[in-house]
Amino acid sequence: MDRIEQSVIINAPIEDCYRVFRDFERYPEIANVVKQVRHKGNLNGWHWEVLGPQDKILAWDLDIHGMRHENYTISWHTVRDADVAHSGALTFIREKDGNTCVNFVVEYEPQKALSGEFPPRSQEKLDHIVQLVLNQFKGVIESQKTGIPGVMKSGPKGASRQNNLDEMTQGLERGREEISPTRLPDSI
Repeated sequence: MDRIEQSVIINAPIEDCYRVFRDFERYPEIANVVKQVRHKGNLNGWHWEVLGPQDKILAWDLDIHGMRHENYTISWHTVRDADVAHSGALTFIREKDGNTCVNFVVEYEPQKALSGEFPPRSQEKLDHIVQLVLNQFKGVIESQKTGIPGVMKSGPKGASRQNNLDEMTQGLERGREEISPTRLPDSI
């Protein structure tokens, strides 16, 4: 199994960060490689679709087996025929200055999604993609705190997606480095 570990410090209270990260159905509005997340109807089941190499949609079902507010952790594992079998956790740590450190750890089996092996340097590229996605979340969460329009502002989930995406883009422009690609590189 391969492993990715990344962290980001977010200038926001731990409760705000945890609330945004656990709203899985809104991930496509925040992270541009996530195309769809939907609840499967059972207590812990979620279906995910993400954009992979060469614009291939990779899909999997997850069981969220740990979403604990008392220690601010979200953990999961894939079930059945996942394009990329994996398990992981998001851990939220309250910093002394009031900021939040979000740690992302995932272990995965990449072979099935790419009919063999990941090309050379793919681990490095995946690390970079994960860091970009974490920075996208950081931009949205911090834009809420400062009053700049952000995708997670109050309103019904069915509110205009385009308006939300436009507002998110404005929020992401603050305090982040380049948050692209809109898809994974073809060479992964």
